[in-house]
Amino acid sequence: MLAGVQERLAPLQAWLFPRRVLLELGDQAITAMALRHGQVVWLERIPLPEGLCQGGDPQQPEALGDLIGDLLIERGWALAHVRALLPAAASHCRLVQWPGGQWPADPEAVLLERQEPLALPVPLQEADLRLVPLALEPPTSLLVAVPADLLEAWIAVFATAGVALDGLEAAPLCLCRGLEPLLRDAPADQLTALVELGAQASQLLLVRQGLPVYERRWPAALEPAALAAQIRQCLSFWRQQDPGAADLQVLLHGPLAAAPGLAAALELDAPAMVVDPLALGWLQSAEVARSSATPAGVELLGLWGLALAELSP
Repeated sequence: MLAGVQERLAPLQAWLFPRRVLLELGDQAITAMALRHGQVVWLERIPLPEGLCQGGDPQQPEALGDLIGDLLIERGWALAHVRALLPAAASHCRLVQWPGGQWPADPEAVLLERQEPLALPVPLQEADLRLVPLALEPPTSLLVAVPADLLEAWIAVFATAGVALDGLEAAPLCLCRGLEPLLRDAPADQLTALVELGAQASQLLLVRQGLPVYERRWPAALEPAALAAQIRQCLSFWRQQDPGAADLQVLLHGPLAAAPGLAAALELDAPAMVVDPLALGWLQSAEVARSSATPAGVELLGLWGLALAELSP
């Protein structure tokens, strides 16, 4: 009888005290993390069959949704709420300097008139937009755009999975939130170069005053010297746009970030620091069974950014 009562109460308990699962979405895999009392109690990377997701866009939303739903049931998180990090390729950042040296009354109308120089891969009319004002002169905003149909496709994935979706976040903003412990006391003129060293691609995200201001991706095949040369070109370009960015901080994350000698081989203008939320003590790990499916700490910056949103009062 007691078991039957507990079974009937489970949905009510889940509604009153929802458990949370954080998911980082990608083309090759989904990484899941769950916290309990601020400690990691589930951490796993789940490889995806080829073709389910390409360029950050779910190609088979129903199959992907079934996979996620089954996974949560099998791991004991069937009634959990989900907050997810969109694939890096799903969002696009641009810096917008407003014409006339003034903040426009209708920013989106101005963007629509001047969208060609932004060179976005999707028309603004077909994107979900977020504008973040920056403390720069002339008046400047950060534009984050996610294709609306891609966003709808991911929402359909989680609807098929049968889970409560509490939010989808763009990768650049989430990564910047994850860097908050390192940027909290940063000098006003600091420019942070966040370099992701992945198995499939390398990516540079420039961060200024806690916000992403420039991004660039390269094939994974680039050697460290060639990648460093590309990054130096990006830094030179950005400093022409923002002469006040004098001090440089270089941070590395991603699957290859901890490879021996790689940080030194990049030979950038500042020593590189590897960002590992577990090693730095930002994330505390409980008794988590480790296996080949458990991602390394250097791969957790995005999920740490999601966790920070959960841990904030």
